[in-house]
Amino acid sequence: MYTKREVPVTASLVIFQQSVAASHAWFSQNGLLLNPDKSEVIYIGTGQRLRSSELPETVTVAGSTIATTDKLKVLGVVLDSSLTFDQHVRDTVRNCNFHLHALRHIRPSLTSDVANTI
Repeated sequence: MYTKREVPVTASLVIFQQSVAASHAWFSQNGLLLNPDKSEVIYIGTGQRLRSSELPETVTVAGSTIATTDKLKVLGVVLDSSLTFDQHVRDTVRNCNFHLHALRHIRPSLTSDVANTI
C-alpha cells in the first residue's frame, strides 16, 4: 500500500495525462486554444528522486508530442527541476553586471544627483 507521498511514477503520469486532457477539453469547450508549440513540460523533485524515476522524455499534449526540459522560464523566472533557482540567479547577476558596465560609460555626463539616484 502506498502513502500519499509514495504514489508510483506510472500512476502519477496517468493522472498528469488525464489532467492535460481535461484542460485541453476545457479550453476547447470555452473557445480557447491550447498551443502545444508554446507548451513545456518539466518534472520537479529532488535530484535523487528524478534520477531514480523512469520518467518519459516526451508527453503528448493536444495531439502533439512535447519533449521534457530541465529548466523553463515563467514570467521572467527561470525554474529548474530541483527548484534551486541557480540559473535564475546567474542570469540576474549577469544582467546586473551588463547594465552596471553600461552605466560606467555614461557616468561622466550625469550630475551627482542623477548618478546617486541610479
